[in-house]
Amino acid sequence: MPYKNILVQSAQRLHVYNNCLEIGESRIPLEDINAIMLDHPAILVSVDFVKRCAQNDIAVYTTDDQHIPSAMFLAMPGKSNHLSMLRFQISASKPLSKRMWKRIVEQKIHNQSLCLKMLEIDGWTDIELYRRDVLSGDSSHVEAGAAAAYFRLLYDKDFKRREDTFINACMNYGYAIVRGMIARSLVLHGLEPSIGIGHYSKTNAFNLADDLIEPFRGFVDYYINDQILRKQKDERELTPGIKRVLVSIMNYDVRISGQYSILQNGIDVMVESYCRSLQSGKEELVLPELCSLQVHKYE
Repeated sequence: MPYKNILVQSAQRLHVYNNCLEIGESRIPLEDINAIMLDHPAILVSVDFVKRCAQNDIAVYTTDDQHIPSAMFLAMPGKSNHLSMLRFQISASKPLSKRMWKRIVEQKIHNQSLCLKMLEIDGWTDIELYRRDVLSGDSSHVEAGAAAAYFRLLYDKDFKRREDTFINACMNYGYAIVRGMIARSLVLHGLEPSIGIGHYSKTNAFNLADDLIEPFRGFVDYYINDQILRKQKDERELTPGIKRVLVSIMNYDVRISGQYSILQNGIDVMVESYCRSLQSGKEELVLPELCSLQVHKYE
């Protein structure tokens, strides 16, 4: 199972030789690599490099001028079940989609309340109460109200999600990493990422990834507060060191289906449950529950 997540932050020419990634004097077997983050404008790669990464299901991220992950190279759907899964997605009934979206919103709110609880912030029980008001398809938009109340408690009453701040930069970076991991899993499972449940934008190629990231947002928020805001209080810029910490979120466990699993595997479990829901016509989603942070241990 691939387990290494590589962050490149200097001008390098990346090669693949003997099925290994060459970075300077280092050689890393492609089969060991889960993801590569390219965070420098002078990094050079070849078409062969991209092809070999795709063949090994390695997610390759690039960043924008603010060093936030902005694009990702993914292999084209190669599974033989892609057409059948596409048909299931297109033909999914509205009641099924609404039930799945209700579950996703409920779990997102639950994990937000757990984030506050684990950070010992008063008011977490008030956030948990929002869950009982979520209707099918979240037709009353409880998610938005819960999120606004949650961020006021997590930070302060004047906090605005879209402002250009250090906290928002950290969240954007962390969310983008997890979103990319979800997109990778969707493609590997033969799904069409643009066909969403609660997100429908005609210009968004990853509507479904934006649906399925929702329960993981509390996990990212907790990680940022625990690993950055509390441990590195003097940092107020997205430095290379901070980005290394954020990329390391890939190495942590999530709790899903009653078991602890490294983040990518937890995402795969969730995506597989989405596939089962489409095939059975029943809501069978398996979603993550926030837990204390622990680095995955390989046996």
